[in-house]
Amino acid sequence: MEHFVCRGSCGGSADHAKKCEDPTCQNFGKELEKCACKDSMHRASEESHATAPKESEAN
Repeated sequence: MEHFVCRGSCGGSADHAKKCEDPTCQNFGKELEKCACKDSMHRASEESHATAPKESEAN
């Protein structure tokens, strides 16, 4: 199920796009990132970003 997560220290999540609302998080006020992991660990998205070549590297 698609959801949105904060990659900052709060690790917040939501079922819709919104901004981080935790004033103690370094990502406060930044958009949450779309995530479609199935295990609620949010690592699949991070791993795919880490292993996928950047557009500038692909060509």
